[in-house]
Amino acid sequence: MPQKTNISPLSLTGTISKPVTRSALSSSQSDDILKAIAKLESSHQQLLKLNQQTSAQQSAQFEELKSNLGNISTQISDLKAENSNLRAELTALKSKIHLLESTPNTSSPQPPLLELIQELSERDKCSSNVIAYGFTEPTSCTPQERIADDTKSVSDVFSNLSFKFPTDAKLFRLGKNVTNTPRPLKIILNSKAEAACLLSSLSEARKSHVNLPPGIKFVRDKSKLERKLLRQLHEELDHRKQNGEINLSINYINGIPQIISSISKNHTRGRLSHTSQLAA
Repeated sequence: MPQKTNISPLSLTGTISKPVTRSALSSSQSDDILKAIAKLESSHQQLLKLNQQTSAQQSAQFEELKSNLGNISTQISDLKAENSNLRAELTALKSKIHLLESTPNTSSPQPPLLELIQELSERDKCSSNVIAYGFTEPTSCTPQERIADDTKSVSDVFSNLSFKFPTDAKLFRLGKNVTNTPRPLKIILNSKAEAACLLSSLSEARKSHVNLPPGIKFVRDKSKLERKLLRQLHEELDHRKQNGEINLSINYINGIPQIISSISKNHTRGRLSHTSQLAA
């Protein structure tokens, strides 16, 4: 009977590796757990830091909001006080308006807007005109010859002055020739500046004691309203002088004629004497 041969498992499979021990597996898991814990702690620290930053920002924003609310509250209080003042002023204005409306107006009425516009327009037209007094009426037969004679008479006055009388100026007599008194001459120049230069040259000539023809006078042209006001002032001046007032004259102050004392030192310019003739 043949003998059985016992074959060992090692002879079939070769060398068998050792199985993983319990102690080696526990060490690897511990490392992983420690790493995971470290990551969790790092994340936790980052979250804490982020939370602290967020909390600080929120605290700063809250403080800023509190400050803004305080400022708004102060501004509201100021607005309430200002509103109360405005209401008081409005009430006072309403009372004044009511008083003015209920009080009869005893002062002189103001000119309507249309009349004011017309007056400004007329003054603008007059600004380039000059009125001349004292020139003898020419005896020529035709109007053209009389105008030429008047132009030459006026031009001769300025022959020795700084102002040269323009040859294209327009001249004509004012009013009707019904008396022996020569009528005023209206001189229409090219511009307001030219009229001002004419009058200025005459003023300089008088200051320099330049001999001018006797009885000759040049004044700026005036509107109807200005002539009316000036006429009234002359009448008032006559009346006051008849009542014993002395040293009075009519002066232009800021372009407005007024009666003042001629000995006043505050108004030495633009004086118009009582003996000046009125523009037509």
